[in-house]
Amino acid sequence: LAASNIVKMQVFVTDRAHRDGVNAARRKHLGDHKPTSTFLIVAGLAQPELMVEVEVVVLVDVVVVVVVVVDTSHPVVVVSP
Repeated sequence: LAASNIVKMQVFVTDRAHRDGVNAARRKHLGDHKPTSTFLIVAGLAQPELMVEVEVVVLVDVVVVVVVVVDTSHPVVVVSP
């Protein structure tokens, strides 16, 4: 996978002071790629010693499934690569 496969990021930090470090890491690892993102400041994370959590959604392969119901007893399923 490449950085360009990332389509969405959510960053959770426990202190606004981590923003510069997060942005520097993002530039280092993603370069000019800018997926949709959300930056949230939270009271704490699941493990108290953690300060930053990053969640990413990666697009690996796309399959579009369209279900067309002409008659409830005979649905037609179209799958596109």
